[in-house]
Amino acid sequence: MIQFGPLPEWQRWQYLQTMGIVSWLPNRPLCGATTGPLWQPSIDPIVVAPKIANKLQPSYAADKLVDEPVRQATAAPKYTYMTPFRLVFSCYENGALVVNELGLSNTEGMTDDLVRLQTAVINAIGHGANQHQLMAQSEFNWPLVVAPHTDHSPMAAQQALQYGLHKFISNQTVSFALLLGGSVMTLLMPIDEHQDHAGYLGNINVAGITVPALCSHSLHQLFSITGMKQNCWQHLQGLIVQLASYPHK
Repeated sequence: MIQFGPLPEWQRWQYLQTMGIVSWLPNRPLCGATTGPLWQPSIDPIVVAPKIANKLQPSYAADKLVDEPVRQATAAPKYTYMTPFRLVFSCYENGALVVNELGLSNTEGMTDDLVRLQTAVINAIGHGANQHQLMAQSEFNWPLVVAPHTDHSPMAAQQALQYGLHKFISNQTVSFALLLGGSVMTLLMPIDEHQDHAGYLGNINVAGITVPALCSHSLHQLFSITGMKQNCWQHLQGLIVQLASYPHK
């Protein structure tokens, strides 16, 4: 029996849209609602909606509760669109943080083969024992909600990713980071657009601490494209030299 994993949110939305099924989501700010990013609950006090003087009949639609001037001023905003992506956060006991990009067509997530390859890369870097153990792993999908009225801009994606990453490493110790894949490099390591991301060694701020970070190819590329592993090994050399001067805790 063939079993398929759950569809990514963007793919599920396209599937339902093809069948003519549209998930109910508000297309305008609701009366009395506070503003705030979807991935972080607002801490602002909730403003109570003013009471309507006339008693409404049961046949009235719910949106009649919104005053006419408010309804006219709450058209769905237009946002710059950020291409959907899937990432996996991994943390190892030697302080290695890996942010790897999964292909949108990958329905299996981080397979055992990809985890073994990722661990082999961490072992090749060293920084402690010869064999390192995976301590925690989590998946991040963008967009968080697929709907026309939500902010899908690159800035919103970057903010959501930073927030999700901060939550993931809140109980972890990070000494260095590997950013694997095009979307990861673009969002977490912004550099000159004319400069090649792959192989770039810089620094990123992780939960208030600046750590060295290396950009390279995604695990799927290393696993499936000839010559990518050799390129990745060349990329790792600068990071290995830099970490050699840091004492391992």
